[in-house]
Amino acid sequence: MMTTSVRFGLVACLVGFLFVACGGNPTVVGGKDDYDAPIGTAGEAPDGGPGIDINVGGEKVYPQEVEDAILGFDEVADCMVFGEKNYLTGNIVCAIVKLKMPENTEGFALRLRKFLRARLPTYKVPVKIKTDDSLAASDRFKKVRQPHE
Repeated sequence: MMTTSVRFGLVACLVGFLFVACGGNPTVVGGKDDYDAPIGTAGEAPDGGPGIDINVGGEKVYPQEVEDAILGFDEVADCMVFGEKNYLTGNIVCAIVKLKMPENTEGFALRLRKFLRARLPTYKVPVKIKTDDSLAASDRFKKVRQPHE
């Protein structure tokens, strides 16, 4: 007599086999047939849109990792990190920072970069740092990771 987990495993294998046998492609990523791609590419949004990672010169940068480092700086109340297109490296890391107390952006940016260079690899340190009093948020109060003017 088979156990429930064995039955479940056999059914899952059968369903996967029938899916492929009927013309289904388990490696369709973002609406494109890519037979060599793994199922679900890391950093890709579920809808096949732009991913959550920033590709800088072939290196992956995760915005949350950079945001955590920036939030370790005493003068920062909140921040948002996003990628911006760059001709040389593909993308650059950019940050919009909400400060606890208003101050000179240039002086703050220099101090923040010095702080981050001690904690992150150079390619993860934001190239552009902008201060702002508000950060863009979606209707679900999630950070909107797209540059805004």
